[in-house]
Amino acid sequence: MSFSFGRFRSASIILAITLAVSALTWVSSYSIIPSHDNAEAWLVEPSQLPKDVFDLPFFNRYRHPNGKLAVTQAQSALAFLSDTDLPTAQQLFDITAWKTFVALNWAAQPDGLPDSRKSFTDLGTPRVWEYWRQTNEVFRPHGEPPIPWEMWEMDDHTHNVDHFKAGWRQNTSVDQGREAFSGRLIDQNGRWLQYSAFINKPEFDYIIHNELYNLEGRCVHERSHH
Repeated sequence: MSFSFGRFRSASIILAITLAVSALTWVSSYSIIPSHDNAEAWLVEPSQLPKDVFDLPFFNRYRHPNGKLAVTQAQSALAFLSDTDLPTAQQLFDITAWKTFVALNWAAQPDGLPDSRKSFTDLGTPRVWEYWRQTNEVFRPHGEPPIPWEMWEMDDHTHNVDHFKAGWRQNTSVDQGREAFSGRLIDQNGRWLQYSAFINKPEFDYIIHNELYNLEGRCVHERSHH
């Protein structure tokens, strides 16, 4: 999983707390949650990053006794819901997005995993996403292998943009400004947007294993997966 984040950590944390409080009320009032369901079940373990929308309790009805998801049935149910009641289906993805937002902004342990002993309102601890790797640390200028995840330290690197001491992730490179398949990324006010993209360890490991950090490795991978 990769994601992009905004400018300053302190502002983002305050905004995250405000939005999360709103989300708790918002999710609890959702029409998609049946009256016999406990709304709190949708918010258990808020520090855990959801894998996808099928992690939501809505899809528990499609799980086997061992907890494994009946993927085909769940996908068919979501497709039917999207065709017959798109706003309700959209709510599922909205909730997943909120849960992802909260989990990524959770206080982290020194190893980067969420610290369940701390609350979302903790302001003195680095966030989970701060331990992820920036894309410019993975896809290097000459296609050389990235520094192994275990050898990399959050503050032991050089970047192009220095932030204030109160800012998030010191010396972070805000080096991206283009959309995936088009030109400049422009906000609703017509201004060019600069952002940073981060990669978590599972995606990092996949890139390393398949040597997708350079063009040669990508060509080999593409040929072998046709």
